[in-house]
Amino acid sequence: MQVNANNLSDLPELIYLIHDKFFDLDQTQFDSKKKELKLFLGTNSKGPFNQELVVKDVVDYHVHDSERIGIYGMNVISIKESKKMIYIKAEPFLKIVINAGQNYEIIVDEIS
Repeated sequence: MQVNANNLSDLPELIYLIHDKFFDLDQTQFDSKKKELKLFLGTNSKGPFNQELVVKDVVDYHVHDSERIGIYGMNVISIKESKKMIYIKAEPFLKIVINAGQNYEIIVDEIS
């Protein structure tokens, strides 16, 4: 499943796919050359993390992590299109703020 500026109407379906999935914040990967941010998702907090959420055309990102517990439950993704900002919220109290480029994409896929 993929969402970008041209198909924002698919965002609710993407949120449905990731809602309540777990991820380990320490496994988050950012490749500055590819401009990609990856989170690895799973149905169990101990893994396996067999899906990946990839955000492409990432300029930079910031993590607001007041709990510092490592494993979080995915809650919602929102996009402020006018500023090319993507917000990922997870429970409890985690927020990832992504400054995206014009050609951003959000992709959820199975890991083989």
